[in-house]
Amino acid sequence: MKITIILLLSAYFSLAAQTLSGIIKYNFTLPAPMALRTIPAYLYFNAHKSLFDYDKTAYMRKEDSLEVNASLGDKPTKRKRDDYGQMYLVDRTMNMLHFREFIYGKPYISQEKIPLIHWQLKNEVKTILGFSCKNATAEFRGRKYIVWYTPAIPASVGPWKLQGLPGAILEAKSEDGEVSFEAEVVHLPADVQKELSITELPDGKAVAYPDEYLKAIKTEYERDSEQARNMLMGLIENGKREGKFPKEAIINDIKSIEAFTIEKYNK
Repeated sequence: MKITIILLLSAYFSLAAQTLSGIIKYNFTLPAPMALRTIPAYLYFNAHKSLFDYDKTAYMRKEDSLEVNASLGDKPTKRKRDDYGQMYLVDRTMNMLHFREFIYGKPYISQEKIPLIHWQLKNEVKTILGFSCKNATAEFRGRKYIVWYTPAIPASVGPWKLQGLPGAILEAKSEDGEVSFEAEVVHLPADVQKELSITELPDGKAVAYPDEYLKAIKTEYERDSEQARNMLMGLIENGKREGKFPKEAIINDIKSIEAFTIEKYNK
């Protein structure tokens, strides 16, 4: 009898996973240049694919950042619009993860096999948006994540590259406090055919992951840092910050300039 019940439940969840589709809207907090900021992010998923995207504005600090322009005494400008934003497409039929990210305002695209994350399942439980969630932790790409997932949504999906749990991730936070995903709305079921019918990511310079990807981050970082250094040192020479912004503070500003990716690398 027990075996029959187990088999029936297994068949039920298998069928549910095959027919399940949905959309999860997250509030995504990340350390953008100069200050933390929160932006909306969306996860579209079914049994075979998931697409996570966010922020359809480019990360080009010297031209588009309101905070930087204001600090230089310039009139703030509108951030540049991008039609696609940062995207992460998980295709389980091919065991591949394709992604598009901005590095200093320039789109790059790459791919890798779906990462195997070594989750440690915990006993804690809590309710998020009416879903009973369980706790798990893992070290992944330079950060430790504490997540809450719900078996009530039997799809192994989550924001960014986080996945591999027996349920959808509704909350994920890095232990260093720099990255946070918190579900705001869950739509079940949802028509995600348009979003998941994508066959390739939009425009961007193709680089191999991880070697060429890391090289691109380093190259763009060095180029942008040099441009920022020349610009800021020019302000000092022109006396635009005399008596108001000490030279040391500007040097610290230069040191803080870096391309943000959720993955954390040691330079």
